[in-house]
Amino acid sequence: MPHFVRKPVPASAKGAGPAKPRAAASDALLPLALDIGATHTRGVGMVRSGEVRFVRIATPPPQQAGTTLRAVVERICGDAAPVGVGLARAAGLDADGRIDGWPSRPDWIGLGLSALVRQATGGATLFDLDDGMAAAVWEFHAGGFGGADTVAVLSLGTGLGVGLVRGGALVATGDGAATLGHLPLGDPDRICRCGRRGCLQATLADPALPDAAFARWLARAKDGLADRFGVSRLVVTGGAARFRADACRSVAGVHVSHEPDAAAALGAAQFARAGGKLGAVALDAATLAAIRTALAPSLTDR
Repeated sequence: MPHFVRKPVPASAKGAGPAKPRAAASDALLPLALDIGATHTRGVGMVRSGEVRFVRIATPPPQQAGTTLRAVVERICGDAAPVGVGLARAAGLDADGRIDGWPSRPDWIGLGLSALVRQATGGATLFDLDDGMAAAVWEFHAGGFGGADTVAVLSLGTGLGVGLVRGGALVATGDGAATLGHLPLGDPDRICRCGRRGCLQATLADPALPDAAFARWLARAKDGLADRFGVSRLVVTGGAARFRADACRSVAGVHVSHEPDAAAALGAAQFARAGGKLGAVALDAATLAAIRTALAPSLTDR
């Protein structure tokens, strides 16, 4: 399943610990969102006053996951209860919300991630999806598609998430090591963390790859996605996108996100806000402006 809606249920989880009691959502937080990546964990939330709160910290060892998630939630929400939680994650989850695959962080395999998030948020309903799909949700709402019908969004970081939207609908593209980031569109001589050769992730997520080579492989990826899925526009986002902005822009049909570092978290928030349905709730111009002002984006290519 590409994404899940997980209702609050009693659960125990490795590394969890007691949840802090939370007050009613008097501050009326819009959905809190967490983006758990191999290197960084991000959190974002917005209150009715228009204040946007964004947190980025190092992703800890699994033994410290519960404590870290609670700290992120408290820094964003204070004592208010979130009205829903969006979770973007690079890890693959089973039907019970346990991590069953994560090539970039195998130490997290077996962790009850969904239960940890519920405990950290006081039992809020959880909407979770792959980080590439979450980034695609954000770009869909934030104007990154430029009128194109079929768009692929590449979330570039320690790994590579890929989200696909066709005709206004999210396309199921797998989970964990079965996502489009592991399509054989990369250098066939490279061995990916998943154990296979030629995965797109193994090539594009290598920070040592020269920009010229990155641009060539990105162009090949764009053509491959066009052939397989009819993709006519590619948007690159993720924490590493800012370091590849010029290389991305050198490839025709490739664009760079306004909010590369926060796109997956913002997409997860919007996904939760819409009850897990793409496009069910529009992102109004005032909210988008407040988010962009707060995050002070440095990349403005569309």
